[in-house]
Amino acid sequence: MWLRSARGAFFAPLLGVLAATPALAEEGPLALSLAEALELAAARSHAVARARMDVESTDTQVKEARSAVYPRVDASVRYTRTFETPNPFAGSGASGILGGLFSVNWLEFNERARSDADPTTNPVTFDEFIRRQNEGLAAAGIEQDPDANPFLVENELAASLSINQVLYNGAAFAALDGAEAARSQVAAGVEVEALRTVDQASRAYLGTLLADARVAVLEASVGRVEESLEDTRRLVAQGVEPQFQQLTAEVELANLETQRIQATDAAESAREGMLLLLDLPAGRELKLTDALHLGTAFSLPSVDRAAALKLAREQRPDLRQLRLAMGSADLQAEVARAAFEPVLSAFANLSYIGRVPDNRETTVSDPMDPFAFSKDEKGIFDSSYWNANITAGLSLSWNLFAGYADEARVERAQVQRRQIEDAIAALDSAIAVEVDQAVRAIETAAARIRTQEKNLARADQAYEHARARVREGVSTRLELRQASQQLDETRFNHLQAVHDYLVAYVRYEVAVGQRPGTDLPIAPAGAPAGATDEGAAPSDEAPAAPGPEVQP
Repeated sequence: MWLRSARGAFFAPLLGVLAATPALAEEGPLALSLAEALELAAARSHAVARARMDVESTDTQVKEARSAVYPRVDASVRYTRTFETPNPFAGSGASGILGGLFSVNWLEFNERARSDADPTTNPVTFDEFIRRQNEGLAAAGIEQDPDANPFLVENELAASLSINQVLYNGAAFAALDGAEAARSQVAAGVEVEALRTVDQASRAYLGTLLADARVAVLEASVGRVEESLEDTRRLVAQGVEPQFQQLTAEVELANLETQRIQATDAAESAREGMLLLLDLPAGRELKLTDALHLGTAFSLPSVDRAAALKLAREQRPDLRQLRLAMGSADLQAEVARAAFEPVLSAFANLSYIGRVPDNRETTVSDPMDPFAFSKDEKGIFDSSYWNANITAGLSLSWNLFAGYADEARVERAQVQRRQIEDAIAALDSAIAVEVDQAVRAIETAAARIRTQEKNLARADQAYEHARARVREGVSTRLELRQASQQLDETRFNHLQAVHDYLVAYVRYEVAVGQRPGTDLPIAPAGAPAGATDEGAAPSDEAPAAPGPEVQP
């Protein structure tokens, strides 16, 4: 059953309504009480389902808003293949540096030859130095390409990791609060749809009961007229009564048959409407287990209008939704104002770069003999090819001018807030009228029930008197049929009054923001009907309103 609070919140019941929904048998008639029908309507309503999906969609927006204040971690891997690269010294005086390196090596060799104590080492000319180095390279099997670009590195692989954490961002923090407020507003929309769905289901159930009751009244009336017609035909055949009596009885029976056919069709249409509202397959047989009877312990209550209006202003989900929307507009204005504030972030960057040439062979010179050389080949992951780069710091950004866009957003949020304030005032006035109309409808229907209960007793008594008079021969069967017609009309008027009272009850609970159904004073089919005090006004001990949530 519903989980209800003193403020009439019903989002929690929606979360558990599927577990409380009556089991749907695959075959056979589906028996439903009013409370079960309302649970089923809330659980299977497409409008409520769409409202729940809106809540789920808003949850994703909240997650997205939170992402603005979470750390941002980016990783990247990049491979670059270089086919040609220019000499950075081309066209400048620095282009002779490479050739000058050989002169430096020659001068260093001659200086060692002059300064050492070995008489066999003597300085040599530059050409002789170059010739001997070339011979040493040739002896080691090393060939050098004079056109090779020493700055060309064909392969480059870079892997990087970047971390950025917002330390202060007023707009992002305000946007997060705004997203949470938007979720609350959308959740209130679920309550609005649930209340609307239950209201429609209540009216459909009660309307179907009234249609069934009308069929039952007409069937009983047809049965009495058929019985009376048989007696009339026998008396006409005996010459006791004129043919006129038989003809009028036959005309009345035909009219009643027509009304019964129309009432049966109306009852079937009402059931089809219920199937559509409950999202059940067409043609499914429904058995309504409640009847248009008030419970035996029920007494027609009085209603305190002031207490009802106060309750409505506290519980109405549509009014609460507008109040939440106004709070959301305030937060939007805060988001716009926060755009004038600076944004402070901390960052850390880690990168690892490898520059690996295709030809990884190197020429190694003997430190003791500048004319002796050997070859060496390095691996791809040699430390000389790979280097790390780590940086960290703070970043402060401040938008000083954005063409008055931020000011326009603040003004727009303020206008939206005034619009919502106006909508709240209009809805509050409408609620006052709606509550007053609902209370008046309850009082009017209660007065009709009192009147019709007394009138129904009179009609029953009048019909019994007419039957007795016919049996004693002091009255005609036409008078009996008239009494029967009055009885049928009075019975249906009484059922209509009970129906209108229950509809007014539902209307009242919807007006004050409570979900109808669980506390409706309706009795199961076959239970004895309740009765109000004959002609008595509601006593002081009667409840102040038709629901347990209302207190005077």
